[in-house]
Amino acid sequence: MPSRKTRDSPHPYLSGNFAPIHRVQPLTPCEYSGTLPEELAGGQYVRNGGNPLINGSLERDAHWFDGDGMLSGVAFSRHGEKGTFGQNSSTTLPGLETIGWYTGTNCEGEAGIIEEPGFGGEGLLSFFKEWTTAHPRVDPQTSELLLYHSTFAPPYVQYSVIPPTRKECAGALSVGGAEVLNAPVAGMHSAKMMHDFGVSRTHTIIMDLPLSLDPLNLAKNKPVVAYDPNGVSRFGDLAAPIPTDTTSKYEKEEEQCRLYYYEFQLSSEQSLNKSGSGEVSNIILNQWALCAVSFEFPTLNEAQSMSAAKYVYGCSVEGSSFGAALGRAVKIDSLVKVDVETLIQRGKSNTPNQITGCVDNREMSEIVASRDPEDPIKVFKMPPGWYAQESRFVPRSNGSSEDDGWLLSYVFDESQLDQGGECLESARSELWVIDAKTMAEVVAKVYLPQRVPYGLHGNWFSEEQILNQRPATRFRSVPPLEKEAQKTSPAWRLWLSIRHAIQSCLN
Repeated sequence: MPSRKTRDSPHPYLSGNFAPIHRVQPLTPCEYSGTLPEELAGGQYVRNGGNPLINGSLERDAHWFDGDGMLSGVAFSRHGEKGTFGQNSSTTLPGLETIGWYTGTNCEGEAGIIEEPGFGGEGLLSFFKEWTTAHPRVDPQTSELLLYHSTFAPPYVQYSVIPPTRKECAGALSVGGAEVLNAPVAGMHSAKMMHDFGVSRTHTIIMDLPLSLDPLNLAKNKPVVAYDPNGVSRFGDLAAPIPTDTTSKYEKEEEQCRLYYYEFQLSSEQSLNKSGSGEVSNIILNQWALCAVSFEFPTLNEAQSMSAAKYVYGCSVEGSSFGAALGRAVKIDSLVKVDVETLIQRGKSNTPNQITGCVDNREMSEIVASRDPEDPIKVFKMPPGWYAQESRFVPRSNGSSEDDGWLLSYVFDESQLDQGGECLESARSELWVIDAKTMAEVVAKVYLPQRVPYGLHGNWFSEEQILNQRPATRFRSVPPLEKEAQKTSPAWRLWLSIRHAIQSCLN
């Protein structure tokens, strides 16, 4: 049997502020400085991320997504009448109790359980059909939930639209305001890794990339998630009268993650191609990066999430790039605001090279040094040794422009690491409230009682959303001690030994 691997350096995802925390805080008051915007009153900022408690072996090749997950949140409590937020307010760590899985009809812990099939329907394979995207969309006008399901069996992709239960659906995308559950999407030929999709008021775009997610890959001596560099990328439009797609050939370029622009010319009627066969003719008119700096974890004003947006915010790193599938530890030292409307206009006036070209080729240091108030790219640079996480935009009430609001982001000062690169017990994180218009001012800082490990996606829940959520009757809890005791039984220890042997052989 192969010997166990050892490491000569800290594990990239299990050390420093990537390392899991082992203490969950109850509802805990937090101190803050600066001025908290009134728009935060009654709301909560919540961010998810990995926290691998039971598979934290420093000897294995762990990925950032592996293992247990954790929600980390800050609640902005109002004390007194509406409009008195600020001095009469407090910030706390919310309980974030888990209700349970959402099935498309109800959550397992809410009142009034509906005895109807949800995602996946009924039958032996229903479990595989209920898996959903990690990034569902909520229509800002109708509050409908839009999502897709990517599975291992034909038709491989289904689409669902769930209407809200507490408001009228004027202009609803669902048929007659009714649920659309697992509607098949035509044109898919195999199981694919589909992480996200795009939605507007008139189109839904899915990305059929040469990235498979299929257990059958193991029979072909391939990993379950496999990338084919010789494949093509197809973009499917679900709103077209007949299935339409465009294809984009792969072109070798440096490993990178940038903010790209794609422009499609879609045909809604069948037309003869050059070979004379009847096929849909669809063309990608433009595909290029808007800027050369690395760009990940995009966010925007949610009011524009299904319509034309002028500004997109994201995370970046100076002098490095985000690895493919975030396959290596990257620390975010810059938050970036991009005026996509202006850069798209420049790109169409002076078109860069397709696929590999950029409209703005400046490096991060050049953008940071710019003093042009009309610069289409603005950067909030973290202080030396400080690192941020994915930001979330909170709009100002009756704001004067799309970018009138704030970005919320957890930040961490790595001077709190010891000489070995590990976090001290006293290490703490902060939540910064940043002016999203100027990208130059931190208007408030919330001081947390413990650190928040570097994580993935955040979300903002407004006071109105929280007050209008459906009631729950029970929450998930920590397993009883007798269940934990079962894990020390001989059968459980035998299973762990077998699993460890299999993992060792695979390694």
